[in-house]
Amino acid sequence: AEEHHFVLFLPLTIGLFSKILRDKTSSFKINFAELSFFASMIVLALPLHYETLNNANGVMVLWAYPKLAAGIIMLLSLSVMINHSNKNALA
Repeated sequence: AEEHHFVLFLPLTIGLFSKILRDKTSSFKINFAELSFFASMIVLALPLHYETLNNANGVMVLWAYPKLAAGIIMLLSLSVMINHSNKNALA
């Protein structure tokens, strides 16, 4: 199977990356949500040879889909960043 469906994360990646750069004009502190976003962005970009783990047993099956996990982490990072920006807007 081809991995073209991960291009669907491209708008989310561009949006979150521009939001992080826009918010970091005064300080360069990186929180956990931003760090996990950057790590998941790297995992999505790397050409990983994980197809051999698709038939693995036990806990190793969790490593069979790292790009899916990276996409889920990216979505969770978006949720955390939105909640954080909403709290700052209310304060």
